[in-house]
Amino acid sequence: MNSYIQFINHASILVGNDDNAILSDPWYGGSVFDDGWSLLYENKKEEIIEILNKTSHIWISHEHPDHFSVKFFNEYYEFIKNKVFLFQTTKDKRVKKFLEFKKLNIIEIEDGKKFKINEKFEIQVQKNDFYDSALIINLDNKKIFNLNDCPLKNEKEIIDFKKKYGTCDILLSQFSYAAWKGGKNNILWRKISAKEKLKTLKLQSEILRPKMLIPFASFIYFSNFYNS
Repeated sequence: MNSYIQFINHASILVGNDDNAILSDPWYGGSVFDDGWSLLYENKKEEIIEILNKTSHIWISHEHPDHFSVKFFNEYYEFIKNKVFLFQTTKDKRVKKFLEFKKLNIIEIEDGKKFKINEKFEIQVQKNDFYDSALIINLDNKKIFNLNDCPLKNEKEIIDFKKKYGTCDILLSQFSYAAWKGGKNNILWRKISAKEKLKTLKLQSEILRPKMLIPFASFIYFSNFYNS
C-alpha cells in the first residue's frame, strides 16, 4: 500500500494511502482577514478538483479564514458534499453548525482520542492554546505531526507534547510570525520576531526529532494597501 504526503497551498496538505486521504485546511483562492492577506499562488480549479477526487476526509485545524475558507465550501460544494469533515470538539460548535447547515458530514474528535481512518491510517487531534489544534497522523507505520499554527514555542510545551505523542518521521510547522509587527519603520520588531520563529522551529526539531521538517502554513503576503 503506497502512502504519500503532498503539499497543496499555504496550510493545506494531502496525506494518504491507496484507500483514504486527508486534506487539511483548504484555502485556495480569494483574500482573507478583511482583504488583508492573499495567497502567493492561487490553485487552478481543475487542480483542486483532481485533489478532491483523491480525498476522503477534510480536516480543519481552526476557525481562522486562512484555514477555514467559506469561499472553498461554496465554490467546491458539489465535490465535497460526500466527504467526511473532521474538527476538534469545541464548546461553541460554530464550525460544526456551519457544516451541518451546509448539509456536510462533520465528526468532532475529542482531544487526544484516536480516530481510525482505515486499518493502517489513524489520527489524533490535539487542542492547543485558545482555538488551534494539531493533527497527529499514524500512516503505514510512519508518524506525521501537523502542528500548523499551534504556538508550541517553549521547551516545556514541546516536551509535554513529546511525552504524549513521542517523536515523528515528518514534522510540519508554520514558519512565519503571520501577524502585524509594526509599521514600515519598525524593522527591529520584525527581525526579532523572525529570529524567534526560527528558534521555535529549531527547538521543535531538536525535541520532536523528525527525520524531515517541512516549514509551511505561511505562503501569504499582506495584500491590503494599508499593510504597505
